[in-house]
Amino acid sequence: MNQCQYHAALDLSGAEAALAVMPIDETTVCFSAFRAMRGRGAALLLEWIENCLREHQLDLTAVTRWTVGSGPGSFTGLRLAAALVGGLIFGHHECVARTLPTAFALAAGSRAAAGESVAALFDGRNRELLLFGMRRTGTGVEADGCSIVVDAVTAPAALSGYQHLTAAEANRDAITQLLSPELTARVEFFPHLPVATLLTLPSDNWNNDLTELVYVRQAVFTQPAV
Repeated sequence: MNQCQYHAALDLSGAEAALAVMPIDETTVCFSAFRAMRGRGAALLLEWIENCLREHQLDLTAVTRWTVGSGPGSFTGLRLAAALVGGLIFGHHECVARTLPTAFALAAGSRAAAGESVAALFDGRNRELLLFGMRRTGTGVEADGCSIVVDAVTAPAALSGYQHLTAAEANRDAITQLLSPELTARVEFFPHLPVATLLTLPSDNWNNDLTELVYVRQAVFTQPAV
């Protein structure tokens, strides 16, 4: 197995797991891989990662830096990816990890230039969309503080201030059902999450705190029946 050290980015914010790997201190990505992870299939996440690495003559010990997509997206998927990486680095002092919003990958992969604004859209279910606002910078992406739920009525005004709209192809149906054809035509859809972009985005939060997840819609607590 290769003895170099590698940086891996993992995202499970939707129904598809996304993984990308590249050598640390390099800019050439070794590979990006995607696999549907519906239902109990998510239990195979670690096995799938190991198989992907093995196909490129790597193993988990070669990965000493992890970036985990923090959403917005599925609460279950976000926590699963974070818990898995947390377990992989536990007790390994040579390993570090961070979270970056999944939305950053979409903005970084978009056509937006430095200084331009980007809104990433995600299926919020119940005929709603999750909107995460950002701005491209000279070196990466930064959040603009807008992280909201929109519907067919509120979406046009919320999106009017953004120069670029972006989303994963998996969210197309939800978006076309809520937005007008004119707004939908502005959305840059990606066949898969451009997870490799998370590998090169700058960040100083290599603190191994993988609980820093993006919850646009807070979880609802239901009082148990007595």
